[in-house]
Amino acid sequence: MIKKRRIPLQNPQIAPPPQVPTIGGSFLRVAHSSFAKSRATLAGSGTGAVTVDGHAWAEVVGSTFTDNYAAFGGALSFTSILAPSMVTRPPRTSDHVHARVHSSSFSLNVAFSRGAAVAATGHASVSVLDSHFTSNSASGGSAVSAEGVTVLDIYNTSFSYNQALDRGAGVLASDESTVAVVASQLVGNQAQQGGGIAVTGQSTMRIESTSLTSNVALACGGGVSTESTVPLSLVGKVFFTGNKASAGANGGAMCATLTKPGTKECSALLGANAYMLLPSPDSIGFSQVIFESNDAAFGG
Repeated sequence: MIKKRRIPLQNPQIAPPPQVPTIGGSFLRVAHSSFAKSRATLAGSGTGAVTVDGHAWAEVVGSTFTDNYAAFGGALSFTSILAPSMVTRPPRTSDHVHARVHSSSFSLNVAFSRGAAVAATGHASVSVLDSHFTSNSASGGSAVSAEGVTVLDIYNTSFSYNQALDRGAGVLASDESTVAVVASQLVGNQAQQGGGIAVTGQSTMRIESTSLTSNVALACGGGVSTESTVPLSLVGKVFFTGNKASAGANGGAMCATLTKPGTKECSALLGANAYMLLPSPDSIGFSQVIFESNDAAFGG
């Protein structure tokens, strides 16, 4: 039986976002609605249920998304890509997608690529609050995927039993995205790397006052896997309990390293600890981190 912990916030840096300001562009509000079995069957044809693209504001509240399918963003997709005529200047706030998802649930959604439940890419700014992600599946970021230079804040949200063929069954941060996971729970998620959370590229990840329990990686990092060039930050009390890297794999709780070229093995080991680190001690920042009953062949 999985014991659930309610973790008190310690000086949380994420507060529920204010009301959406009106600065032009379109605005979409989806409230207390249900989306089921929506299909986008062609690659690049949009999300299964709802797509927000370009300069827009969106709010999704009190809604359910079940068994939707797309190549990218099975349930929700937030995309902001600058047009060719705009790439000669820096992006402006007005170019971005701004979205707030709260008090909503996502289950059994599928994406052929990334983000079975929520996918954000380009210049997107997305907040996810008080929501639940259960049994979603994708190649990567089965519950939530952030790509490009997306800013993603996740607060008081649960990720349970999601599955990814590659990385990050719960949350995937890639490219140069900036992601914070605060006061949330990740339970029973499974992926090749980063059963709960995976970080790649030059992404920035902050995990604060969060629990990762019984997540599984088939290669590296049952709870968290980071391959980012930016240090991972763990703030407040972060619990790693009963996470597992399967037989022959590394880092039951956490794998913070790059993999060997052409293999699934981690390139650096610092002994049989509950986590794995690169040789540089500043490659990861610890606060009050609790490791309990995590298991792996190496660095368990």
